[in-house]
Amino acid sequence: MKIINIRFYLPDFLKVQDKIEIPLDNLYKNSKQPIRLYFWKDEDFSKSDLKSLKSFMDKWEQKKYFKTIIKSSWFDHSKEFIWFDFLPVTCKHKPKWFRFSYTYYSADSLLKGMTFLRDILDFTTNSTFVKKQKRNDG
Repeated sequence: MKIINIRFYLPDFLKVQDKIEIPLDNLYKNSKQPIRLYFWKDEDFSKSDLKSLKSFMDKWEQKKYFKTIIKSSWFDHSKEFIWFDFLPVTCKHKPKWFRFSYTYYSADSLLKGMTFLRDILDFTTNSTFVKKQKRNDG
């Protein structure tokens, strides 16, 4: 079974965590594959961000169904292949190991990206109708 790895930029995710929580829960409930969330941050992560990270982790630990990994810097490895990547336009890193991505200008655009992710996930994981082959021997 394929694991769906989703990567977010942590500071932007924390800005909209209350708005994005319900779409993430719905994504998990409607998905046929397990989902793993990756978060990465950079050196611009401030002390005030640590407080919001603490409140996020307290709330997020109640959701036992998401495996969550927080990285202290950018990562892009084949062993951690990212199925869907949310990238800010200001990101100077260019990922190599990903399947789909969504580039956004502001953290509020993450909700639109969640809709895009849901559409792609539905398209790629739903079973397709198999047409019966027509006989051509008569």
